[in-house]
Amino acid sequence: YGLSVDGDSNVFVADTGNSRIQKFSR
Repeated sequence: YGLSVDGDSNVFVADTGNSRIQKFSR
């Protein structure tokens, strides 16, 4: 999967197997 963090320290996990994006706030 792909992992990215935006400027607000939110973590995004792109699950290519399920074609969805999960967002985690820290």
